[in-house]
Amino acid sequence: MVTIYIFFLLFLFFSFLGLRNNVSIWTIISMWIHVFAFLVFIFYFLLNSNEYNVAIDIVDEGYTPFGWEHFWTLFTFYLLYLIAKGLLWWKSDTLPPLAWVVCNALVIIGILINVIIMAQTSFDHDEFDIILAGRLDKFSITPFPIYPMITCIRSLYVLNKSISIVAIRFDSYHYTNSTLNYLHGFLLQRKAYPLAIILVIFPVFFVVTAILMLFGQDYDSMVKVFTDTTTWRFSQKMHPPPLDHQGHYLCTIAAIGSPKIVKPVRMGTRHGKPIIVNRQLMVANAFEEVIQKSFPKLRRVIRKNYDTYGYNLSKKINTPLKSNLTYLLMKPLEWAFLIFLYLFCTRPEVLIKKQYK
Repeated sequence: MVTIYIFFLLFLFFSFLGLRNNVSIWTIISMWIHVFAFLVFIFYFLLNSNEYNVAIDIVDEGYTPFGWEHFWTLFTFYLLYLIAKGLLWWKSDTLPPLAWVVCNALVIIGILINVIIMAQTSFDHDEFDIILAGRLDKFSITPFPIYPMITCIRSLYVLNKSISIVAIRFDSYHYTNSTLNYLHGFLLQRKAYPLAIILVIFPVFFVVTAILMLFGQDYDSMVKVFTDTTTWRFSQKMHPPPLDHQGHYLCTIAAIGSPKIVKPVRMGTRHGKPIIVNRQLMVANAFEEVIQKSFPKLRRVIRKNYDTYGYNLSKKINTPLKSNLTYLLMKPLEWAFLIFLYLFCTRPEVLIKKQYK
C-alpha cells in the first residue's frame, strides 16, 4: 500500500512539472498510460517467471515467455530501442544525420521486437487443460500484449514526428566533398528516408549481435529467447511434470466437519485421491466449471487467488469446530453460486451432481 501511495505522489509531481514546462496534457496522459501498462506487464511477468525446465505447481505459478539464458539479448535491444526513441522525441532537431538514421533503425527494430512479444504472449496454453485433458489445444488470453501494443503505437507517432522535424533541417546540409554531398542528397531526401533507414537496420542489428556474442550470447539468441520457453506461442520446449498442488480447498475442509452441519453426501475423488463431498463443495465446483467454459482467464485469476489465500487459511482450520464455522461462513457464497447456476445453466442440478465423480 505504501508503494502505491509513493507511486501516486510521483505521478502527481511529474505531471505538475510537465504542466509547468508547457508539456502537452496529451503527452503527459500518454506517458502515464505507458507507465501503467508497463506495471501490468511487469506484474504478470513476475507471476510467470519460471524457466521451462523447472517443475512448478501450475495453480500458483507460471512459465516465463522469455528464455532466461538469452534474455540479455532481448534486454539490450530493448534498452537501445528505448534510448533511441527518447533521442528522437527530444533531440531530433539537433541529432547529426547518421545518428538520426541509426536511432530510427533501432526504433524500427524495437517495434518488430514488440510485435513478436505481442504474438508470443497474446495466448498462453491453459495449464489446467494440459493436466486435465492432456493436450495443448486450449489457450487463455493474457494481458501481456497491452504494453508492447501501446509502445508500438507511440513509436510510430515518434517516427512520424521526427521525420517532419528533420525534413527542413537536413535540406540545409551541404558538404564541400561532392561525393558526400551526392550521398546526402540521395539518402536524406524525405522520400528516401525509408531507404536510408532500411539500409542501416541490418548493419546495426549485426553489430549489436556481434558485441553480445563477445559476452556469451548466441548468434541466434534473439530467436531462442522466444523458442526456449514452454506453454507460449513460439515455445518449443516441454516442461517437467507439474508438482502436486498442496492447497486444501476451504469447501473440502468444511466437508470434514460435523456431519449434522456440513451434511456429507458421498465420497468423491480429486486428483486421484478420495475426498468427502458435500453439496457446498459440488456447487462451488459447478460454478467454477461454468466460469471455465465462458471466462477461462477470469477462472484462472480467481483460482490462483483462491488457492494462494485459501491454502494459508486452510492450515488454520484443523478441527471440526473450525470446519463447521467455515461451512457456515461460506453459506452465503454457496447461495450466490447457486443463483448464478440457476440463471445461466439449463440443467443446474445435473451439473452439480456430476461433480467429483
